Amino acid sequence: MKIVSTRDTMSEIYLESLKIRNRVFGDEEKVPHDVEMDKFEAYSVHFVGINEENRPIATVRFLPDDASKTGLMRRLSVLPEFRHHHIASQLIEELVDFAKKNGFVKVEVHSQIHAIGLYEEHQFKQTSEVFEEIGIPHIRMERLI
Repeated sequence: MKIVSTRDTMSEIYLESLKIRNRVFGDEEKVPHDVEMDKFEAYSVHFVGINEENRPIATVRFLPDDASKTGLMRRLSVLPEFRHHHIASQLIEELVDFAKKNGFVKVEVHSQIHAIGLYEEHQFKQTSEVFEEIGIPHIRMERLI
């Protein structure tokens, strides 16, 4: 899988990320569009995984906080027909690599409960109790890099 990234919210890469997120968060999880897209879109780096057939199949975004050298991983989503093939793992590692290369010292994530194991496989540690975000149970996790 090839992974591309952009900060340009007018780019084709960004638009493809929105299509994936809309299908996963909007169609599957019923997250309202005005909640799923937020004020941080233009401040984030958007990653898109593209398969061998040149089809965008997964996305994640990185919201940097330059002052604390911490980044927040958000909106990790893989199209249903491509799940269970380590696609999410590839995106996570690409994002962490990007953060490290750009001088960040920590990546945080608000993990849905069912995804805790995925993040633990990538050395993320739980840092909070369960809380609700957009009506879905989450926990905060972090990885020092």
